Amino acid sequence: MRRRRTYRTGVGYAALTDIVLLLLIFFLLSTSFVLRPGLRIDLPEGRSEERTEAAPLTVTLTEEGEIFVDGEVVDTIEALDDLFRSYAASRDDPSVILEASRSVFLQHAVRVLDSARQSGLQRLVIATEPPDGTQ
Repeated sequence: MRRRRTYRTGVGYAALTDIVLLLLIFFLLSTSFVLRPGLRIDLPEGRSEERTEAAPLTVTLTEEGEIFVDGEVVDTIEALDDLFRSYAASRDDPSVILEASRSVFLQHAVRVLDSARQSGLQRLVIATEPPDGTQ
């Protein structure tokens, strides 16, 4: 009488463990490089700090003179005024963080801050980096 061959099927746990560990290493390395997503600006240094609890509106000024609000391009100062007014009306304690590169002309930053004040926003913060570069 002939014996039947039985095949043993199963999952190779060593291979599965290798794949899981490689995925874990990949995600750990890829997330550690994302410090500030989006625009690359060179913030000025400053010693004082203020922490905001509510989600503020972030306005970014680039060296090329572009204005971004929470990552979205704003074409004109008039559009920025409208955006500031609607933001001020929709929040109890609205605040704005201005992120401007070191090489941005002061006039551009003053124009944005003045627009925010005229729109009714009173809590205005200028984003800086600590002097030693740590966060």
